[in-house]
Amino acid sequence: MLNAVIRLALRYRTLVIFVSLAALIYGSYVTANLPIDVFPDLDRPRVVILTEAPNLAPEDVETLITFPIESAVLGATGVQAVRSQSSVGQSIVTIEFDWGMPIFTARQIVQERLSTLENTFPPGIRPQTGPISSLMGQIMQVGVARRTGPNGGELTSVGKTRLVAELTYDEPTRRFLIAFYQPHDERRARLRDPADWKHVAVKDAKLTLHVASPHDNQSGLNGGATSSSYTFEREGERFVCADARIPSSLAKLRERSRRVQVTLPDGSTHDVLFASATQQQLDLRTTADFLVVPRLKKIPGIAQVTVMGGGRKQYQVLVDPMALNRYDVTLQQVEEALKKNNVNTSGGYTTQGDKERPIRVFGRLGPEPREVLRDLEQIVVKPTPSRNVLVRDVARVVEGPQLKRGEASVNGDPAALMSVMKQPHRDTRALTNEVVASLREIEESLPADIVINPEIFQMKGFIDRAIFNVGEALVIGAVLVLIVLFLFLLNFRTTFISLTAIPLSLVVTGMVFKVMSWITGTDLSINVMTLGGIAVAMGELVDDAIVDVE
Repeated sequence: MLNAVIRLALRYRTLVIFVSLAALIYGSYVTANLPIDVFPDLDRPRVVILTEAPNLAPEDVETLITFPIESAVLGATGVQAVRSQSSVGQSIVTIEFDWGMPIFTARQIVQERLSTLENTFPPGIRPQTGPISSLMGQIMQVGVARRTGPNGGELTSVGKTRLVAELTYDEPTRRFLIAFYQPHDERRARLRDPADWKHVAVKDAKLTLHVASPHDNQSGLNGGATSSSYTFEREGERFVCADARIPSSLAKLRERSRRVQVTLPDGSTHDVLFASATQQQLDLRTTADFLVVPRLKKIPGIAQVTVMGGGRKQYQVLVDPMALNRYDVTLQQVEEALKKNNVNTSGGYTTQGDKERPIRVFGRLGPEPREVLRDLEQIVVKPTPSRNVLVRDVARVVEGPQLKRGEASVNGDPAALMSVMKQPHRDTRALTNEVVASLREIEESLPADIVINPEIFQMKGFIDRAIFNVGEALVIGAVLVLIVLFLFLLNFRTTFISLTAIPLSLVVTGMVFKVMSWITGTDLSINVMTLGGIAVAMGELVDDAIVDVE
């Protein structure tokens, strides 16, 4: 058999050369476009059930939620293993299936079993299946944080203009300093380095420092009774304010909202707000939840984006027990009034000529935050013959962060941290490049004081380094084989013919991966294991080629 192959190759040597060249060219193209990963995707099809149960202890979560779910899915078609974790207010159940089970069939089986438990959980608790992902699905961690200005101060936008204002506080001299910058170039592209921002001169500036009073529902944004006013004077390119009433602690200043009235060279006047530290955290989390996350989820291949850190915005009704007693109102009445006064309903329809028009009853709050706060305060809790008892009579309505059990930071500064998960059998490197490109587009539309950092963690960097190390070992091995072959054979022609087995074997391996991908419907990737196997087999490849040549 071997002699026949050799005779055939020698007789049709021109054809063999052209076939080899064609295989080399096409195989190189196929291999270059194969997915690259650290390890092959070896996890079985699995479905994760997530259940949130606020305020329940781990023992109650295990008894009331986790155990019923485990009992329901055990014995289902194709189930191989069931694992669970119960913690404070959360239950996670992982169900693994046979290798040949399609993931969508597995999810359908789990949903059918969950439907039998509809009335067994405590009120308001509803299990949900997690997105389709893998054990090594986390490909990136992205941070959304606030940047400092050219002088290390706080930044904020100037109204609807493209300018930004920087507020600096010199603690030793107890002085405010404010300057204005243009963070975009002539093409309106965002300049990433604040040192490149262009300084902008303004005509006048007046700073008003608001201190939140106990009944100021916007933490000083509406101007409480305890607000103080400080006037700035021009000092070169900046405005400086030195006043003996300025608090000596920088931490106290950052907990307050500060407002600047600015008159620009075009004569327009703007109110520039430097939010408090708490409000800044609310803004970061809101930006991540409603601007960044939806955009990333639109990218094909992204399974889930989870956000941690920042402040999840809430409209909080802080009830005064003394006021409840004074107006003879219970806490349940306040809760019921809030639930019933935040819904839209239908009033049927009316006929006008030959047209029917729907009638809508608007009951939802807002949409602006100030309108929501005002509407909440005016909700009737208890009607009485003399006057209605409103929410503002028995409670204080504020914007505040949800109670957190964790925190996130970027370079030591508070931030909103996002973990990006990919779907199974997706190219990590290509998907990472798409995510980074989308983040750059999103950043262009954000205020200049908010920056997106995609470099916190990228699986792509680890993959590139691992593949580079194995590829380097592969190249070194090929060079050593070349040297040893030439020294022992002392024939350049024989050495060259023997070494052709290395590139041809590599590209044929890539073509076999492509064929297997077509057959199985799952993309096979180039990873550390496949390259390591090729490196180990290189000596055997060359040995076989030498035998054929001889």
